[in-house]
Amino acid sequence: MEGNFILLIMNDRIIILLSRKKLVLLLIAGVVFVIIGYLGAVKPEDFVSPFFRSSKLIRISGFAGVVFCGVGVIFILWKLLDNKPGLIIDEFGITDNSNATSVGLIEWKDITKVEKKVVVN
Repeated sequence: MEGNFILLIMNDRIIILLSRKKLVLLLIAGVVFVIIGYLGAVKPEDFVSPFFRSSKLIRISGFAGVVFCGVGVIFILWKLLDNKPGLIIDEFGITDNSNATSVGLIEWKDITKVEKKVVVN
């Protein structure tokens, strides 16, 4: 098996746990972006450069960064505190708990095709 995930096979169930290490790294990156966005929103004149000349645009970008990255940080914290496995494959279907917008159980009757795809080599 390739990848950085934990795979458990128990009683005809395949359980794939979420990577706490990856979630913590994403959390740190999200917090850094929230801080940078906050600084850009509060003191945009400190970020004016030949490439970014408009302090108004920097302020708007800073607010957008705080909002979007802040929501991401909340979702990552939510998944860090959630003890459910990321993915469960069993006789009922596939249970997706991998992210904040997961749909839960996808029953086998609703699955029409399963295929292997290579995303990154």
